[in-house]
Amino acid sequence: MNPIKEDRRVRKTRRAILDALLSLTREQGLHAVTVGGITDRADINRATFYAHYRDKQDLIEQAVSEVLSEWGTVEEHRWAGSGSEVDFDRLLPIFTHMFEKIGKHAEFYRIMLGPGGYPGFSENLRDVMCRLIRHSHHRVLELKRARPLVDPDIYLSYVTSAQLGVIIHWLHQETPHSPEYMAEQLMLLYRLGAVQAADYEG
Repeated sequence: MNPIKEDRRVRKTRRAILDALLSLTREQGLHAVTVGGITDRADINRATFYAHYRDKQDLIEQAVSEVLSEWGTVEEHRWAGSGSEVDFDRLLPIFTHMFEKIGKHAEFYRIMLGPGGYPGFSENLRDVMCRLIRHSHHRVLELKRARPLVDPDIYLSYVTSAQLGVIIHWLHQETPHSPEYMAEQLMLLYRLGAVQAADYEG
């Protein structure tokens, strides 16, 4: 068989398997999903499933890994400018890129972060965000040659939890706002802080 056709066939089969997993998880909760249910929904036989995955857990882990691997392009951005101050203007493209990546796989994120989803996914996502923020935060401290007012670990826990909460809210509301709008809102929270951002204009 032509390698290109074979590759397309593999991608199509894996897509069908993942779609089956997500639809069943949305209906039943991930714990109730079985390989048999996946193969029935995807209209494939078990041999085809096992040609791609060892079991349901392997399918989940590979799917999570593939989705989160796209965050590598987010991490290529830099938070700190060339000077000694934080360049907040650089936050906008970083956050926009982040929400674009999440929006691209919104259904996956929504289901896996939902009540019947994959319990480990929120921690996987938190770890990725923590790594991104830690790199940026440490870079800023190096440039400013200053000691942080807040313990770095506490700061990271606060920021990543808040950011994850915003992401989950956006997903559960069926992504009513564009990635650009969400990025602008998140940037304002970073720039102003939670207390000042809660104030009103006028």
